[in-house]
Amino acid sequence: TDLVPFSKRATSGNYYACCISDRGTTKGWVEPIKRKSDASDIIIGKCEMCFNMFGQYPRKIRMDYGGEFFNEKLQTYMKEKGILPDSGPRATPEYNMRQEKSQLSLEVMANAMLISSPLTAGYWDLAWKYAQYTRDRLPTNKDNAYRTPYELWNEKKPDVSKLRPFGCIGYCAFPNKSKHKMKPKAIKAIMVGYDEVRKGYLMLSMHTKRLIVSRDVTFA
Repeated sequence: TDLVPFSKRATSGNYYACCISDRGTTKGWVEPIKRKSDASDIIIGKCEMCFNMFGQYPRKIRMDYGGEFFNEKLQTYMKEKGILPDSGPRATPEYNMRQEKSQLSLEVMANAMLISSPLTAGYWDLAWKYAQYTRDRLPTNKDNAYRTPYELWNEKKPDVSKLRPFGCIGYCAFPNKSKHKMKPKAIKAIMVGYDEVRKGYLMLSMHTKRLIVSRDVTFA
């Protein structure tokens, strides 16, 4: 795991991205946060997710020696769960080079997505999350039989039929009870990802700049 700081605040108020990846499957997560101290809660949540899915906690967590990781809350939790901290000396990012390279790849993907979309740099948090979402569905290396990180982690093939380009234009249909004969039947929005809780596209309204979760979307 590692924390990526951004000089520009996202429109949602986030300044950092907490990046986590599984060493075996390369499955990753990107969690935008507002404060460095929020990283501890993100890591604890992912450890509990591993326990719920596989019945065991991670054996060790590789991270740098920053205060966002080496604090009383996270270190106490790791000690209680038998998780070993794995860190090099201060100012040695090369010790966590695998994660550093992964984040560089995400940065390139996210920047390309933003540049090719009608969105500004203020939406970097959405672009980074979608870059990780896409990367988890790309084939890995020969050692893993070219299976995707999603398949290695969930033991099933991902459904890529709903994949759409980041920043593409779509029209979200209003619910039937909200439709009127002489008014628009849909709202124009920009596709920025997928909702993690509810099944549907995560769309950004071009009029209100608010996020919409919709399953009924017609893309231009």
